[in-house]
Amino acid sequence: MQCPHCGAPSVKDGTDKNGFQRFRCNGCRRKFTEPHALAGVRSFFPDPWPKARHHKRRLVQPNVMDLISSRLAPGGYWHLATDWAEYAEAMQAHFAADARWTGGIIDRPAGRPVTHYERRALRDGRTITDLLYVTVPSPRA
Repeated sequence: MQCPHCGAPSVKDGTDKNGFQRFRCNGCRRKFTEPHALAGVRSFFPDPWPKARHHKRRLVQPNVMDLISSRLAPGGYWHLATDWAEYAEAMQAHFAADARWTGGIIDRPAGRPVTHYERRALRDGRTITDLLYVTVPSPRA
């Protein structure tokens, strides 16, 4: 399947039950989201790509962090959840290396929906890690 907006392969898009747009490719995120327009982004159980040769496909990496940072309003947040401990550690390392973000591990918010992936992880005995990072206002030059 191709994204109907930008033609990216193997991409789905749509609207959730609350009417919020879901964009699953960076082309759509750039095209349909103005800079500093978002209060927050939530990414629950993104694919961990556990094989080392596939780590370049992970969601949390510098180029995606750049894009999301540019679309968040000052003080905007990125809430992530994963059931792969190694991926949680990698996420923390990426955010720690980027001065535009502050935050870390948080308790699971009561309002976060339980996803299919979370139910499966809990059934299989994996620990869920929630992370919340907030953009740091840049100092005025």
